[in-house]
Amino acid sequence: MAQRRFRPSPLPEWRRSVSIAVLLGVAATALLLRFFGASAVIAASVAGLFGVCGIGLMVFWSRKAGVMTHCVTYCPIGVLATAFGRVSPFRISIAPSCTDCGACTLACRYDALGKADVLRRQPGASCTLCGDCVGRCKGSSIEYRFAGLKPDAARGLFITLVVSLHAAFLGVARLSEPCSAGCDREDNKRCGATNFR
Repeated sequence: MAQRRFRPSPLPEWRRSVSIAVLLGVAATALLLRFFGASAVIAASVAGLFGVCGIGLMVFWSRKAGVMTHCVTYCPIGVLATAFGRVSPFRISIAPSCTDCGACTLACRYDALGKADVLRRQPGASCTLCGDCVGRCKGSSIEYRFAGLKPDAARGLFITLVVSLHAAFLGVARLSEPCSAGCDREDNKRCGATNFR
């Protein structure tokens, strides 16, 4: 059974300030936990509490608004991705042939294609380049852009780069982890682990 799509609610202007405050708060918390030598249990508990709050935000605000509020307001990675997206050579482009039908607005869950954004022919600052709008546009007026590439090639390159970067960062994260049993350097020698900080 198809799910009924409704027009996403615009997010309040103050959410940008909140997203920066959350990013700074998460970074400060991580540094303080590290500075005070918090145990893995305490750090995991703080992270778990942050995650539970994010799930609550998803359930009680994002679903109601029809927008990925938790991603564009609460998640520090979402905030960084949006900020770095402004300097990315990849772009989502809205062609002058756009009929202003609003199909892209219904597809966008990141509050980046409101009426004003579509009329301006440029996605808003919260665009994550997810591409949901590209497939929804009936007139093919929305497409990925990258210097010298056709739109389909630009989209393929973007997806390949994102997947590759995710895999690389996950690999790096695993290399920086101590022994899975939580050993310190001396214990790593006894349990045979070689990948410690």
